[in-house]
Amino acid sequence: MSRGARAIPGIASLVQERRLRSGILTGALLSILLGGLVLALPGLRGVSHSIRHARPGWVALAAGLEVASCLGYVLAFQGTFARLPRRFAALVAASEQAFGAVVPLGGAGGIAAGGWLLARRGIPVRRIAERSAVLFLLTSATNVVALLVAAGGLATGWFNGPHDMLRAAVPGTVALAVLLVFLALARLAIGASDHRSSVRWRPLRAVSDTTVATLRLVQRPGWRVAVGAPAYLLCDAAALWLCIRALSRGVPAAPLLVAYLLGYLANAIPIPGGLGVLDGGLAAALVAYHVPAATALGGVLIYHTLALWIPTASGTLAFVAAVRERLPPRPQPAPGIAQQRPCPSSQGAGRAPAGAGISR
Repeated sequence: MSRGARAIPGIASLVQERRLRSGILTGALLSILLGGLVLALPGLRGVSHSIRHARPGWVALAAGLEVASCLGYVLAFQGTFARLPRRFAALVAASEQAFGAVVPLGGAGGIAAGGWLLARRGIPVRRIAERSAVLFLLTSATNVVALLVAAGGLATGWFNGPHDMLRAAVPGTVALAVLLVFLALARLAIGASDHRSSVRWRPLRAVSDTTVATLRLVQRPGWRVAVGAPAYLLCDAAALWLCIRALSRGVPAAPLLVAYLLGYLANAIPIPGGLGVLDGGLAAALVAYHVPAATALGGVLIYHTLALWIPTASGTLAFVAAVRERLPPRPQPAPGIAQQRPCPSSQGAGRAPAGAGISR
């Protein structure tokens, strides 16, 4: 391998490290700015007062649940990438959470960083893309099912909270429609005919194949997926509930879960750490479900601090460890005819044989 070829992995590593470092610095500056606005604006004095009087025991429990949520993603990742060594899979999963938290790509930064670490280990890019898509669909399906259960319980009156059409029936109907669409895509992939392999059908076929692979994983999940995927969502939502509980008497679980899932849609806007965007989306959704404004914004700010910096800190350490891991040796091709130098002959002496250099 030439010196330039050996330098390429080092350059790529520096690029990833610079992205992470830049995201952390930007997130820190935006956090300081957001905190300064809360303290400085007269209309937000009630929020700053409630944060200063937050009960530390509840906040500590919320931090513990945020750690459990991060571990849930690690378990789901290990169950999806089952052939990877457990330790390396855990490092990649934690690294993805760090990049996803602070790199302003709407969550795609984490998938890209994880893909780079996996490709660096020699895993085929197609395999990485397939399993990453399955993991993304698995976590998304967990969110959809949770929204369907919580909103459906509100609409039928089984859970405490608002039972009106807009805040209960509409979110549940949308969740049910999304679930049915993906089940229809799975049916499409199973019964697809040969003509659907054309270029026009290829994107739809890729989505439907991913849906089938996800359903197969759900049917035989193993304990890591069965525990990890729900824990990744529910522990994070419970951390938000505890942060609100630290400021007030708390809110019913079902409307908080619906507000949490709807508020997180704002995180699709590519802002480092979702600072300002996610806070506003979550607080607005909580207010719509009868949480007092000062309590909603104060609880969201405490929660977002935990949800941003806990995975960022642990994921940064994991990324450094993953980069420093010794890579497995690349398999060397067996010596063939093209690699053997033929004896010169009087006819055509000095000419390279046909196909020489192909194996290099």
